[in-house]
Amino acid sequence: MRWVGVIAISGALSGALAGAEPAEPTGGGEAIPDSGPAAQAAERIETVFDQIAAITGDATGDPDAKRAELEHLITPLLDYPALTRAALGPLAQRFSREQYGEFSHEYARYVTDTLVQRFALYPGEAGRVESASYDAKRSLVHVVAQGVATTYGHPALQRLRKLEPIRLDLFLAERYGEWRIAGVERGGVNVSRSFREQFTAVLERQDPAALIEQLRDRNREADANNPFAPGK
Repeated sequence: MRWVGVIAISGALSGALAGAEPAEPTGGGEAIPDSGPAAQAAERIETVFDQIAAITGDATGDPDAKRAELEHLITPLLDYPALTRAALGPLAQRFSREQYGEFSHEYARYVTDTLVQRFALYPGEAGRVESASYDAKRSLVHVVAQGVATTYGHPALQRLRKLEPIRLDLFLAERYGEWRIAGVERGGVNVSRSFREQFTAVLERQDPAALIEQLRDRNREADANNPFAPGK
């Protein structure tokens, strides 16, 4: 059986970092400090947003090169082990060590490609950082950003009505000497919990091996479809 939850899941994470649904404006958060962990993490997010916008906004670039550049930017930005643990939670107990390794690999590929696909829909746009603060007890930086004020589907839809940007809460942990995203809240909704609900629904009917194979099939399909190819 095809995993029907894949569309819902892709919307959850990629919507958090690129296209956004209408949402009430939300304030709060502290201004970006001049120095320290919060300043470093905020600068990292801002830099990547700018680089993504430059890549997707280049209408003359080679499609394969643009896709590879986006993957190169996204991969070191995400804390894949933390995102995997958060998405599975207690479901991880159902996986053997080998299955967990296979799932982690396919899930990382899936998340990366989903973000590439979503950013490709919004040429020249990515998001902006509004504030950042450091939680010393948890060793996490909380970055508040605003996603692109567009709807899911196609950028032309934003001409139909004015939309408010959606609030993004990004939680970054220092891994391997870099600040990486370990958690995301989109419009106040914890993205990892949304993923887990989808995975739970699948595992109620099938075993971990089936879930892994469905992710693998989806990744194979994505590999064969470059979102920057002419006509996409």
